[in-house]
Amino acid sequence: MPRILADVAPDPAPIGVLGALFCAAVVTVAAVAVVVLVLVKRSRR
Repeated sequence: MPRILADVAPDPAPIGVLGALFCAAVVTVAAVAVVVLVLVKRSRR
């Protein structure tokens, strides 16, 4: 059974890379959203 699970389960390294890229993408999107909101608030004034 352990062999089957090991063969079915993907490697941990790619998961870590994808997780890091996903976190970076989320942080980037959040930063862009904050900048856009700030610019919109300033333009309204």
